[in-house]
Amino acid sequence: MKLAQRISYVIWLLALLFWGNWLLDAAKMRSQAMALPWISFLQIGVLIAAIVSTTIWVIGGKKYLHFLSDDEFDKWRKYFLPGTNTNTVGSLQFSGLYKVVLEGESDSNKEEYLRFYRDRTVLYFSASDISQAAQQLYKKNPLCSKGSYKQRNAQIIFTINGRRAIVDYFGMVVTEWLIYLVSVDRTTRMRKVRSYEYLNGPLKSDE
Repeated sequence: MKLAQRISYVIWLLALLFWGNWLLDAAKMRSQAMALPWISFLQIGVLIAAIVSTTIWVIGGKKYLHFLSDDEFDKWRKYFLPGTNTNTVGSLQFSGLYKVVLEGESDSNKEEYLRFYRDRTVLYFSASDISQAAQQLYKKNPLCSKGSYKQRNAQIIFTINGRRAIVDYFGMVVTEWLIYLVSVDRTTRMRKVRSYEYLNGPLKSDE
């Protein structure tokens, strides 16, 4: 989506240029008690194009997030998880959190946590420890990034809409205690491949 993002930026710059000049002229004419300048079809067209291009950039990535066919998923699984099979499908757990499993040292003192709900809601939060994450991961918390997941057999897909980024996730529910996810940031196209282990424990209620 880099191309769509760049096109959106260029169109918005054009829109700002056209409408900025119109606003300056309007301010001058209003100070002189004159009628406001006409709005041209070009100005309206550029504004509409800017809105449409932004919409395509923001939601257009969804078409790339889809379930794989059985053969495609088997190839994906053998590449990323050669020691697993698709015959055993794990079930997502809802009474605890999934914590990212980091190999080696992390550059940050915070770790990623996911919480899944039976109604297909998924929450994301970055916290220093599980006790903090457990208190922050609930639906009404505006600090949490949210999304909606889909699961078909062992495959799981979802998009997290955060304050700073929109991230697509695709992966496999390996067991009841482990999920494996490949994430792609829509803006930077940065990809991460990570495992998340299930940790049971008390969570903040959504009531």
